[in-house]
Amino acid sequence: MARLPPPTPPVPVRPRGQAAPAVTVQKAGAATFAATKRVTGKAQGSAEELLSQPDGSYRVRSADRNTLAPPNGVYNFVRIQGATRNEANLYVSPRMPHAHLAGGRPVLYAGTAKLDAGKLDWWSNYSGTYQPVAEFRAQAKLPVDKFVTWQKLQMQGVGLQRGMLTGRGPTETPTPPTAGRAAVSPATNAGDGKPVAAAAAKPVATSPPAPPTQPSVKLGK
Repeated sequence: MARLPPPTPPVPVRPRGQAAPAVTVQKAGAATFAATKRVTGKAQGSAEELLSQPDGSYRVRSADRNTLAPPNGVYNFVRIQGATRNEANLYVSPRMPHAHLAGGRPVLYAGTAKLDAGKLDWWSNYSGTYQPVAEFRAQAKLPVDKFVTWQKLQMQGVGLQRGMLTGRGPTETPTPPTAGRAAVSPATNAGDGKPVAAAAAKPVATSPPAPPTQPSVKLGK
């Protein structure tokens, strides 16, 4: 004998003018992003962990020497889901693609970030591999007020191509040339690669132009 389905409970009728009861919405767990394309080839560089400091700045932990240094440049980053809910490490690299940074682990968020001497200038959801949506940017656990969508970056003329990504190093500020003197690039010593002082350009003495010669006139006797 076939079983009949349980009866559907009647829908309660709410009197006119009475507000609907509050509904508790259960918050969904953290979403992970899957790679949309396969990245082949040998990984360039190494994945280094980006750590936040108490003063709001950031440091990069070297994978080889386990030392901390202030990052300086534009980096790819991925936030990796760890074994526990509170474990979510952030890895960066100026050359490695996002898929190589993740290493097959679940990705909570991916994008690019620009840091200047350890201070975060901006970060975005620019990642062609994972294509994270802006609505899930809180999963990156980066300052939301520094977030910029990749569309806005491109509208502002920031073309995030692979050649634009830079590693960390000292911030170089070009020195404006002195008035009346040409800007001379510092020479480098081929032996140790250190810059050497460029010799001051000596003014070249120029002789004044010779006066035009008068045509000789032959006088008659």
